[in-house]
Amino acid sequence: MTFPVRAALLVGVPLAFSVLLWFHPMLSDYDALWDVTARFQAVHLGMVLALPLLAVGIYGLLAGLHGRAAAVGRVALIPFVTFYVPYVAFEGIAVGVLGDRLNDLPAGQRDAIGPGMVEDFARNPIVGEPSLFWALGTTAWITVVVATVLAFRRAGAPLSLQLLLGASALIGAHAPPLAPIGWACFAAAGWMVLRARRTAVAKPAALAAA
Repeated sequence: MTFPVRAALLVGVPLAFSVLLWFHPMLSDYDALWDVTARFQAVHLGMVLALPLLAVGIYGLLAGLHGRAAAVGRVALIPFVTFYVPYVAFEGIAVGVLGDRLNDLPAGQRDAIGPGMVEDFARNPIVGEPSLFWALGTTAWITVVVATVLAFRRAGAPLSLQLLLGASALIGAHAPPLAPIGWACFAAAGWMVLRARRTAVAKPAALAAA
């Protein structure tokens, strides 16, 4: 993997999505969905694209590390992508599409049936929120983060890098203000790894791996 590709996965994509995520509509109830359906769908589409790239980036970080923690982190990426990405797609894109279709109805009819329909749809017990997919995906993400921090700690990484990786657990919060901070922390951790690899061959293996 070339340096520009690594930089894109570890720094560029996380930073770009951290900015995009600030446009995530904060809905106090589903009545507020009607005016932001396009933005709601756009942000979640970006998330559907960014999360698999995040998994690839973390796999790259762990590729040079050995031990049980690194192995657990790599394996946990599979259920993370398998469950969390469909949850995001359903909760954001599908709900947004439903809201967009309801916008085509007369205002009186939409106001009468829309909120209940959207809420029932969003609370799907399999892929809605909260749901089985949400629970499994979130658990897998926390496992990935904890295992990654332990793997870097075992390899002798500095405390600052461990803290930044640990703070990336906030990505699981899904929406601002916490999730953008998590994405930014992951980007900062990625930059530390990339910089150490390029500037100091004698650095610990934990920092040389990317």
